[in-house]
Amino acid sequence: GINIQATVPVSCSVRFLPDPSVAPIGDALRLGSVREFCNSSSGYRLVVNYQPGTLRGATVLVGDDRVVLDGSGQAVITQSSGARARVRTLEVIPGQAGLDTNQLSLDILVTA
Repeated sequence: GINIQATVPVSCSVRFLPDPSVAPIGDALRLGSVREFCNSSSGYRLVVNYQPGTLRGATVLVGDDRVVLDGSGQAVITQSSGARARVRTLEVIPGQAGLDTNQLSLDILVTA
């Protein structure tokens, strides 16, 4: 008999797919979509990063997940307990200060 074994490296990525026309949907602004992929069996966290001191009270929505930003510069939007690939909408509801920065980025962090 033949015994074959393969090791697949962990690969995770997040990609922003902008909407050509930022469209308001009620109080929210639809910015586009997010394509997230992670083959880690231990899961991952989807994190939003922004300039500290800004976006206080703004809400970031990725699909059905939402987080209200506290001005710290980083927030966990969602946590997955296993591998996943999906595309979801990205929307922002401005806080009282509006959208007071143009810096917003998303990262995937593998769960240890």
